[in-house]
Amino acid sequence: MNSTAPFDSVYIRDHFGDGGEPHKSGLVWVSPDIIPYQKDKLEYPEAERTYDGPDIGKSVLIGRQNDIFIRARNRSKTATRRASVQAFAVESTLVLDITNWEALYTIHGEHKPALFGAKDAKLEPTKIAFLYEPFLLEPPPAGHHCIIAIVHPDDVQIVIPKKFESHAQLIQWLQDNPTVACRNLVKEKAPEKTFIESCAFGNLNDKEAEMLFRLTFTDAPVGAALTLESKDARCPFEYKAEISQPDATITLPNKGSQRVPPKFMSKVTMRIESKYKLPKFRFDLGYYQKVGPSIAGDPEYALYQELAQEVLLDSTTGRTETALHVGQVTYEING
Repeated sequence: MNSTAPFDSVYIRDHFGDGGEPHKSGLVWVSPDIIPYQKDKLEYPEAERTYDGPDIGKSVLIGRQNDIFIRARNRSKTATRRASVQAFAVESTLVLDITNWEALYTIHGEHKPALFGAKDAKLEPTKIAFLYEPFLLEPPPAGHHCIIAIVHPDDVQIVIPKKFESHAQLIQWLQDNPTVACRNLVKEKAPEKTFIESCAFGNLNDKEAEMLFRLTFTDAPVGAALTLESKDARCPFEYKAEISQPDATITLPNKGSQRVPPKFMSKVTMRIESKYKLPKFRFDLGYYQKVGPSIAGDPEYALYQELAQEVLLDSTTGRTETALHVGQVTYEING
């Protein structure tokens, strides 16, 4: 789509402040319009009432089927629209490699069901669109998931790429398309003294990339030991740190970056260990590509510069870096 012209059809938001225009905020994993709702019933009036907040998405139940509702809005002030929606799931990854997306279906086997207004499939100007029959996320394993929703208005042709050749292409497509949104699904976990979880990481680019792992904590256990490691012989590493503040931001490696081979995917394991039972806390693991002189000769360097942001890497030292936010996973520890 990649147009700066006002979008005048049915759109889905990346975040609450998303008005349907292309943006460079980087917030493409927190859509309030992708609504995980466990097995509870969500009705149109509640979806409409909470459109401007609060976020009504629920944590995902491990080992049980979860319902995924979708909400959208007709941005036109004059035209009545119709629209359908697709949803895809990808397991625990910092890179949304489209070749790994798995289609979701409703209870009746529909992959592209219609969105409805308050009464029927006619979406009146400025009104909310809603998926009455949710997509089903089959009993998920203990890992993290991301849901991708793609709205198909009747007046707009939506093209889904077969693959992305670089991180910049992926993020540009997510940010510039008002009909595309993503949401990280939060899994509640209740470990004792040690939290261990793995997720995919990698490099879509055709050249080696300088990557950073940024962990942002809320109410974390001070003094707990943090380890991030890959045992893949093609890209081995082990980084350690101590959580010094409840709301700490820690980036690993704490100096330089991790060089990741081109066209590469593997697993990174996170471990948080405490002397005491872990409390209730939350953290995001963000994945960033450094944008600087090392990629100045890249044909997409101008695009990387356009998409990159100045990112706080360490809340203690104030370290920052110009980087592209490639992906993120979120965990909630129910201590």
